[in-house]
Amino acid sequence: MKQTSKKHVGNHPLLKRLNRSIVLNFLHLQGGLSRKELTNLTQLDGKTITNITQDLLRLKMIKAVGKVSRGVGRPSEIIELNPQYGFALGIDLGASHITGIAVDFTGTILARAQSTIRYGLSPSTIIKRMISIGEKVINELKTDKKEFLGVGVCVPGIVDRKTGIGVWAANLSKWKNVQISKPFASAFNVPVFLEESTRCAALGEMFARPNDNLKDFLLLDLSLGVGSALVQNGKLYYGHSGVAGEIGHTTIKPGGLPCRCGKQGCLEAEASGYAIARKYSETLPKSNKAITKKPDAISAQDVVTAMSQGNEVCGRIFNEAAQMLGTAAANAVMLLNPAHLVLMGGLTRSGDWLMQPFREALRKELRPEIIENLTVEISPLGDNSGPLGAASLVLNKILDSPGM
Repeated sequence: MKQTSKKHVGNHPLLKRLNRSIVLNFLHLQGGLSRKELTNLTQLDGKTITNITQDLLRLKMIKAVGKVSRGVGRPSEIIELNPQYGFALGIDLGASHITGIAVDFTGTILARAQSTIRYGLSPSTIIKRMISIGEKVINELKTDKKEFLGVGVCVPGIVDRKTGIGVWAANLSKWKNVQISKPFASAFNVPVFLEESTRCAALGEMFARPNDNLKDFLLLDLSLGVGSALVQNGKLYYGHSGVAGEIGHTTIKPGGLPCRCGKQGCLEAEASGYAIARKYSETLPKSNKAITKKPDAISAQDVVTAMSQGNEVCGRIFNEAAQMLGTAAANAVMLLNPAHLVLMGGLTRSGDWLMQPFREALRKELRPEIIENLTVEISPLGDNSGPLGAASLVLNKILDSPGM
């Protein structure tokens, strides 16, 4: 009896946190709900729901928003997440940009700031700029740092989440074993959560689109570089040593162009935004160039613009890259069999210029029954999926472990 009593006492705080988490996550997914609706959805008994909601109201994690009549019977009090419980900061580092956002407890974006960066900047300079963007967002929100629950940071390449280190990134100069979490903790004095950029974007998709059934999907980030993230059963897949998703450094053309990773013929070297711009600037005689910028200043967007104006060489370069991306995506689909293929990143802004040859490659490489069961879309979140995913690192931690 003594052992049973000790076990029960020891498990009570854990059970309480689990029940709180269940309620908070349903409120995140469903919005405002009555206690009766929560009882039906969670399958917890009415008394437990009453006790849990009283606790969460006392903690100011939820709030009552009045009574609403839904069907027969008397109007019921509706409760929902309290947006003002606290804020989360999300910082997204890409190969060419830094984006920062502040969100409330519901994940609504309240402030945003962005800065461009160039290849060659030192890691210390980039970290300082990331912190500066975070401070700019907080200043725009006009609130104290003490109101923030934490900061989520996502960086490209390989990361060590336990030590808070960016291990390596092909598109960031001298980026090797860079300490990230400690400078942010020092600057903002809140918990810091670190993740790889494309995985973060996948988290952002799930967090911001809870009703789109994104439980099994492959996210492709088609930007200056090429990245991917796999979600299975609602969870990120990391692989044996945490480097799953480096599709940009799989070989698409043996013996092809050199890649910043040190290999040749990588997907990123042949079909990324950087590759598209480089192929245009390096393969054409100066007299035939449709773009008058200096080679180092040419971007993939410049190539798209020239292509849309009828430049055939730009069209060929971009079309070949889009087909390569579609072929690589088809290979990944055959291996992983996701329900959804979600595309994001700067190249997706070209719309049908990208999607038509991309889909053609999918149809060529995949059997019809596979295509029929695969949803292919450009993310509706635009440039916000990465920073939203970074902020969700904070919010999900609290939703899953309230009171800790």
